[in-house]
Amino acid sequence: MHSNAIGRHAVRFVAAAFLAVGTFQPAPLFAAHPLITEDTGTQGRGNFQLELTTEHAYEEEDGVRETTVRTNAVLTYGVLDNLDVLFTLPHRRISSEAADGSRTVNAGRADVGLDIKWRFYEQDNLSFALKPGLTMPTGDETKNLGTGRSTRSLFFITSYDASPWEYHLHLGYIWNRNTLDQHESQRHLSVAVGRKLGESLKLVADYGTDTPTSQTSSLNTEFFIFGAIFNLRKNLDVDFGAKWGLTPPETDFTWLGGVTFRF
Repeated sequence: MHSNAIGRHAVRFVAAAFLAVGTFQPAPLFAAHPLITEDTGTQGRGNFQLELTTEHAYEEEDGVRETTVRTNAVLTYGVLDNLDVLFTLPHRRISSEAADGSRTVNAGRADVGLDIKWRFYEQDNLSFALKPGLTMPTGDETKNLGTGRSTRSLFFITSYDASPWEYHLHLGYIWNRNTLDQHESQRHLSVAVGRKLGESLKLVADYGTDTPTSQTSSLNTEFFIFGAIFNLRKNLDVDFGAKWGLTPPETDFTWLGGVTFRF
């Protein structure tokens, strides 16, 4: 078996084991970067949160090695106790190096995003939320930094607090309007589990699958993330993680990191 295939099977096994362990624990902690799966947590009326995140992704195909560095600044404001508004300002740097040593680099602002998170149900340990959003075509699509058109999305989120364990389910649909010959109708499914260790450390794992971006692929993307979140003090978190692509359409490997301020 090819080494990449062995690696994907190993990561799938680890993901299944971690998630299975969680399901046998007794019945809110909230998800955060480096997870992709959303949580239902909100900031509370009048409160702000600023997330600064970076992702270093590596992909190699047909002798071409591509490195993508994604940085995001996400500012969240609590309009109500159960309603947040989020503004995302992203930057991308895409570097491609061919086997002959030739190299191309594209960098700049990507498509900015505006989202609303509304937690509409909360009872005991269980809560539900909706997160509609849109992006504006501020990135240069000719450099693969944007889609060329605005996109819309809607996500349904479930969180269950079984402290010290936490569980999250994320279902979504994206109307990916674009000028790049990508799939316009995209679906997302992901699940995450976290385990708090002491007062300042939380281990997290995340599995997800999405409709592939390229119309030339009929195979869904699949990923697995494992990471840790460190609470340095009351309103300051630092996180690290790694993301593995489990199917060919997904990026092979990504390092994740971030810092979160609440005020």
